[in-house]
Amino acid sequence: TIAASAAFGAKCTHMQRICDCGGGKMKTNRGTIAAIVVGALLMSLLAFAPHAAAEVVYTPVNVTISGNGSIKIDLNHDGITDFVLRSVSQVTVCGNRGGLIGSTTITPTAGDGVVVSHLDFAAVLGSGIPIDARATFYNARTVVTQFFICSFGSQHVAGYLGLEFQINGQTHYGWAQVSIDAHYDFQHNWVHTALIGFAYETIPGQAIKTGQTSGNFDDARSIPESVLP
Repeated sequence: TIAASAAFGAKCTHMQRICDCGGGKMKTNRGTIAAIVVGALLMSLLAFAPHAAAEVVYTPVNVTISGNGSIKIDLNHDGITDFVLRSVSQVTVCGNRGGLIGSTTITPTAGDGVVVSHLDFAAVLGSGIPIDARATFYNARTVVTQFFICSFGSQHVAGYLGLEFQINGQTHYGWAQVSIDAHYDFQHNWVHTALIGFAYETIPGQAIKTGQTSGNFDDARSIPESVLP
C-alpha cells in the first residue's frame, strides 16, 4: 500500500498543473473548470438552438372588380405593393356587329417576377405546381389573358400565377389565385376580375406549391378544396 501511494504521489508531482494529490485530495485547476463549463454551455445552446422552419403564409382575399380597374397585392403585408393585377376592356366593332376587347395583366414591382409560359404571357397554373428558381420569371408587365368576343360569347380563365419577390434583398416564392370572366352580347357586356387569395414562403429560396396554404413544401400533399380553381 505504501509503495502504491508513493508511486501515485510521484505521478501527481509530475502533473502539478493538473492536480495535487497530497493527503489523497485532488485539486483541479480553475482554468480547466472554466473551459469545461463554457464547453458544456455551448453544447447545450447548440442542442436547443431553434432551426429556421419553412412556413407558408396564406391570405384569403376574395375581391372582385367589375369593368376596368386594378387590385394591389402585398404578399407579406409590409405596406409595399409587390404586384398589381389590372383589367381593361372596351366595346368595339366586329364587322357590322359589336364586340368586346380587353386584357388582364399583372405587373411586378422592380426586382419581382411572374412565371411565364412564353414571352410575356403568364403561365396560368393548376394546383400543386412547384414555384422555385427553376421556373422562368418575367420581370415586367405580364399578360394573364386577352379576349376578343365578337357578337356574342364568354371567356373564362382561372388558376394560379407563380410569383417571386424580394424581402430585404432575398428572393421568396409565392402564388396568387385569380379568376377572370368576360362576356358580350347585344344587351350586356362585362368583365369580372377576382383575386381569390395569395401565399408566400417565409424562407428565402424555399419552393412553394401553387395552392399550398400551410406547412412546408414536402407536407403539401393535398390542396384545400376552397382554393382549387
